[in-house]
Amino acid sequence: MTMTNFINLPPFENKKCEYKQILNEGDKALGWLKTVCAFANTLGGDLYVGVKDKSFDVIGLKKEIVDKMVQIFIREIKEHITPLIEYEIEYLPFNKNNETLYVIRFKINKKNQIYYLKFNGFSSVFIREEGRNSLATPEIMSSLFASYSFIPYDKEFSNIKFFKDDFKKLFSIYKERNNNNELTIKELLSIGFISKDNYLSKGALLFKDNYKGNETLTILNKWEGINKGGNKYISGGELNNNILDNIDLILEFINTFNYSEEIKFPNFRKSFLSYPSRSIFEGIINAYAHKNYYLSSPIEINIFKDRLTITSPGSLLDYKELKNEKNISSILPSRRNEVISSILSLLKYMEKKGSGFDKISEDYLSSSINHKPFLNSSSTEFSLTLPNLNFKEGVINETNLPSLKVEVINNVKVNEKELSILGFCYLKERSLNEIASFLNVLPSSYLRNDILNKLVELDLLIKNKDGRAIKYLSNRDYVKVV
Repeated sequence: MTMTNFINLPPFENKKCEYKQILNEGDKALGWLKTVCAFANTLGGDLYVGVKDKSFDVIGLKKEIVDKMVQIFIREIKEHITPLIEYEIEYLPFNKNNETLYVIRFKINKKNQIYYLKFNGFSSVFIREEGRNSLATPEIMSSLFASYSFIPYDKEFSNIKFFKDDFKKLFSIYKERNNNNELTIKELLSIGFISKDNYLSKGALLFKDNYKGNETLTILNKWEGINKGGNKYISGGELNNNILDNIDLILEFINTFNYSEEIKFPNFRKSFLSYPSRSIFEGIINAYAHKNYYLSSPIEINIFKDRLTITSPGSLLDYKELKNEKNISSILPSRRNEVISSILSLLKYMEKKGSGFDKISEDYLSSSINHKPFLNSSSTEFSLTLPNLNFKEGVINETNLPSLKVEVINNVKVNEKELSILGFCYLKERSLNEIASFLNVLPSSYLRNDILNKLVELDLLIKNKDGRAIKYLSNRDYVKVV
């Protein structure tokens, strides 16, 4: 090791020190960008450029190369790390063979902020361990969110100027929903949509007419069954337009499958949509208003036979852990995105007091317990589930319906007992003993060979080995819930 002959540097890479001979750019910059991101998210640290990262030999950089490395550093972190990190640059000269060379010290400062590395369309968070970088796990992310008070994504200002003509849809909807009044610049300034020097916030960018980007990426799917296990589904594609256009396109997609059916009561009949229109709208607005836009995951809209699920990245603030919470009117979500929420409020898409969950609860007030909407929240995402009011069993799970009523769709004739087995094996794999207990018969070779194997041969049951045991699962390509 020769570096101490020239310059006094730490002898090894550690939690706050890393060496690079040069800084690559473009696709090859990912390695050192991970280090910068990890330093910023952990304890801060020093990235030394001009030192071999394996032998720790000081190579040094000529003056003209130093300037190039600094420009690469500034350009790449500005493009790929958000929010912009705080750093200092120090030039450490030394003499080698009568020539002055330099090591560059990029000192990354630590702030109470989470920094995201955006690369090839994905956002990731890295932390620094002893001499290496690691991708933050959901548990670490949860801890970071809990401990930091950081500037929300939508409040940061961009370097893009505001022009009214870039927001024709926004101004048009405001006028339509506010008694023909015009949206004023004063109102936009008051909510942080634009800065005093006329720059757009990042939240404002998501409402531009021509916006296209991963921040609003939304995936739409209609599944034939009660889960994603089968391969039969209708894709609504991927949306990455401005928030207002996305809302319109999602509503159009969902309403294609929002059927009206007449339900018979003792003394009258009443028509119900599968999903109340107001609840759909409130659920979509909630997904965009409370999404964690630092995360790269998309919003997902999934329509199953028994339910509609709207999933958004990031936990519900103040409710990081919820499991099938049906008392949704008691949930008062804190606003993660003040700018986005304020715009949606100005457009009368949502109310300032946050009554969206109250409205959804009212829509399902007279429904059975299995038709009540519910919320789930974890450190990485939250979801709202709206039960299909025209699916009589309600939302299907193993606690409220261990066996389903099913039918086969490949023109194979089966008897009632065989249908009941297919219904019992639809939700999860079942063993011979479990099936026998369900049928109230002995787990005999007749049941296994003459009934279950017959269903396997007809492609209605799938036989899987679980260790020594054999388990059976209905083939959802040919068995469907009715």
